[in-house]
Amino acid sequence: MKTPPKTRATDVTNSMPLEEYRKLTGAGTPAKRSKYNAQRVKRGGYTFDSKLEASYYDDLCRLLDAEKILYFLCQVPFRLPGGVVYRADFMVVYPEVENEYERWRIPLSVEFWDVKGRDTPMSKMKRRQVEALYPVTILLKTGKRGAL
Repeated sequence: MKTPPKTRATDVTNSMPLEEYRKLTGAGTPAKRSKYNAQRVKRGGYTFDSKLEASYYDDLCRLLDAEKILYFLCQVPFRLPGGVVYRADFMVVYPEVENEYERWRIPLSVEFWDVKGRDTPMSKMKRRQVEALYPVTILLKTGKRGAL
């Protein structure tokens, strides 16, 4: 009695047609476009949802190098009712400012930024929820890329 030839488990060409394999694995299909045609961009070890967000990150890096800000954080989470998590794109911390001659001081300040190409009703609603639950204001940067 003859034994059948041994095949490798990874050899799928013997077990199914190529078209069926592509359907199952999604191989050969173009990448899905985002809802608003934003292109993901990588900068500094982070992946940003849009070129605009990456541009704002670059601006913050320049401000950090110039010591205009102490530090910034990306994708800061806020927990909302119903298990929803809203993520502000950036939290920027500014240093304390003193004026020795006029004897005034501006304390350390924090800003939360959301960067969007287009503001949607859903994002407006989530920002309002965050502002109602937490003592913060979410600032919005929209539109074209460019300086702060």
